[in-house]
Amino acid sequence: MIKRIVDSNGLFLRYDFTANDGEVALDVTPAQGFYQPKWDGTQWIEGKTQAEIDAILAQETAQPTPEAIAEAETK
Repeated sequence: MIKRIVDSNGLFLRYDFTANDGEVALDVTPAQGFYQPKWDGTQWIEGKTQAEIDAILAQETAQPTPEAIAEAETK
């Protein structure tokens, strides 16, 4: 059965069948809706700080719109 592999701090690394040294294999429901899933021993929590999430969201909103790209291409 496939497991959720986390590092020694509980941060999600990957899905796999086995864990390497320093990793933990969890047989729990996958995390949903987190930028960096982290296992706290009983549940998944957000592993990123609010400042890190805000920076990600700022980058996402800073992407040019299709209209802006089309306008830039016509100049």
